Amino acid sequence: MKTCTRCGETSDNFTPSKVHCRVCDAKDRRERRARKKRAIVDPQEHDYGQADVPPGYSIKGVSQFVGSDGAIKAQWIKTDRDKDKRLEEFLLALKDMAEDYRGIVKPTLAPGADLNAQDNMTVVPIGDAHMGMHAWAPETGASYDLKIAEAVTVQGIASLLDSCPKAAHCAIVNVGDYFHADGDRGTTTKGTPVDVDGRWPKVLQAGLSVFRKTIDMSLATHDKVTVVCATGNHDAQISVILSTMLAIMYEREPRVFIDTAPTKHHYIRHGACLVGVTHGDTGKPADLPLIMAGDRADDWANTIHRIWYTGHVHHDTVKDYRGVTVETVRTLAPADKWHVGQGYRSSQDIKADTWHVQFGRISRVTRNIIQIDQELQRIKG
Repeated sequence: MKTCTRCGETSDNFTPSKVHCRVCDAKDRRERRARKKRAIVDPQEHDYGQADVPPGYSIKGVSQFVGSDGAIKAQWIKTDRDKDKRLEEFLLALKDMAEDYRGIVKPTLAPGADLNAQDNMTVVPIGDAHMGMHAWAPETGASYDLKIAEAVTVQGIASLLDSCPKAAHCAIVNVGDYFHADGDRGTTTKGTPVDVDGRWPKVLQAGLSVFRKTIDMSLATHDKVTVVCATGNHDAQISVILSTMLAIMYEREPRVFIDTAPTKHHYIRHGACLVGVTHGDTGKPADLPLIMAGDRADDWANTIHRIWYTGHVHHDTVKDYRGVTVETVRTLAPADKWHVGQGYRSSQDIKADTWHVQFGRISRVTRNIIQIDQELQRIKG
């Protein structure tokens, strides 16, 4: 029997070569882990002393040199740009820049959908466009850059709209990862380096141009246009900028609604149809039915045709769950160097669905990358 020097209890439950019991040892381990987490943001933790962190920076890590007497001889406090502060400043700067575009799009007259089109809604899900990605054909099997991305996306959507049944409402649905990199560092949102083509302002302008052309084409044949831009794991920040700038640009056009809700899950109601949009990088597909039912309880109760459009995996999957179908859509972008090296392969296409206010999905039109490339060649002559 021994007496613990920490709690004073007498027992045989001691750790090897220790002077305190296993219960106190477990408490110490939990406290060390908790202190380590607190030390990431608090320089005072573990007696780190006074640390003056420059404005706009946060604690990234701390290293110490401790002498044999237990006293701290030296310490190094590592800092990094505060991501939340950086994003806040970034968004404020872009909103100021966007003021020059406020209401730049003037309202236009609706084409006036005929009676057969009044009950229809066209949905065009844009799957993982990866604007700004760079791929070299000898290395990846297909070339891809900003110019190619803009050309194939616009032509693909134009071809779909020309072939779909007539509809009064058009929903342009960006399922996320519309941009390949998130800002000016050439990385995903979490900081993974990716191959990029061009400076980020140029990429942002190209992405805006594609949406401008797509929205204008939709307005020419539909009375109403809805735009949803889901946030992806590649572009969680810049996709917010995209929807914000589009909302500012089209604020004078009453026929256009830009969904700027700062959420991972978006919804469009069309009569007995309920459409959900999310990227698919958070949560599991099997969780989406209950998420939809919880987020839109009234809409769920008053609809019978329900679908989730998602992306992220770059290939087609369709699965029926209780009450809702979850579908992932393909992309027009080829695989980049990393994905090719990992063995990923998928076909490239873009689709458009027609949803009837009562009957649900009644039509689907598809254009694959080969068709789109041939159409572009014919246009060039």
